[in-house]
Amino acid sequence: MHAMPSISLLGQSLWVRCLLGLTAIVCSRSTVQGQSPKGWSVKAESASAVVLQGDTQVARFGHADGPKPILWPLIGPGHWLATRQWPMSDGTAGEKQDHPHHRSLWMTHGAVNGVDFWSESPGHGSIGTTSLSTKQDPQGAWCQIDSTHDWLAPSGKRVLTETRTMRFSGGDLATVIDLDIRLLASDGPVEFGDTKEGSFGIRVAEWMKVDAKLGGKITSSRGKIDGDAWGLPAEWVDYTGDHQGERVGIAILCHPSGYRAPGRWHVRTYGLFAHNPFGRKDFPEVEGESREGGATLPAGETMLLAYRVILHRGEASLSLLPKWYEDYASMKKTLLPQPAP
Repeated sequence: MHAMPSISLLGQSLWVRCLLGLTAIVCSRSTVQGQSPKGWSVKAESASAVVLQGDTQVARFGHADGPKPILWPLIGPGHWLATRQWPMSDGTAGEKQDHPHHRSLWMTHGAVNGVDFWSESPGHGSIGTTSLSTKQDPQGAWCQIDSTHDWLAPSGKRVLTETRTMRFSGGDLATVIDLDIRLLASDGPVEFGDTKEGSFGIRVAEWMKVDAKLGGKITSSRGKIDGDAWGLPAEWVDYTGDHQGERVGIAILCHPSGYRAPGRWHVRTYGLFAHNPFGRKDFPEVEGESREGGATLPAGETMLLAYRVILHRGEASLSLLPKWYEDYASMKKTLLPQPAP
């Protein structure tokens, strides 16, 4: 378990400044942006989009030569690479090259009408982008990517249609990404299988994973730490580590309006960080919950999955995340996309 180091007077000043800045996340987006003079913008480039804060690239959304759309690179405040670089690039020194389907930040599932969209084993499905548009606040408080995607079986037959919205905001001490993912049974009923292999995932940077023994730590909203958080329900999970002498982290918050929230967390000490609303049988038994997972989405109906990802500087789990979650959970979510204010 990681122990917080002693803090010098200079460190205390930075710590207080981090707490004050991070607390602003629970306020309006304009307050968050007030941490920094740099504004948010987004540039569409063919079937991809680049997100900027000021002149600094924060993320790129696209396929990166893979079978599904991903956010990569994904860069945290203070300019740290939040996710593993392989297999999109040769990676960095010491990166473990396992699970090639763990591509930075993604959304898939391991059994959808019998098709494996999670792995990249022979016969896997693919997710194509059919439209992509962008918008941004004139004052630079946020920017947004809207996209639609076809989930395709190996035969090319469409299994479902996804509509995704990703809004970026925040300041110098935290980047906030709100993801609304709507899955439409556009071509008949959709069966989501009961498997641990899913669904909304991040592969954290090598130095952040617990197994690197460099200070990495997993903390869940229900008090589970590291490997004990695997497979259990939680409203949020925070994966933290030490980067060049500074404590940083990635928190995923699961909105209560999302399907079967809070779901289960397929979060591993080797670096996988995933939320799974469909899996049950592969995960530990939980009192009061059925062991039967999976889901059926009737033809023509839509399912909502909603997440807030926070890339943060400073420790957040004990003091700030409960309030962050309360603020996020109070936001109204609908099955249909809402226009930006």
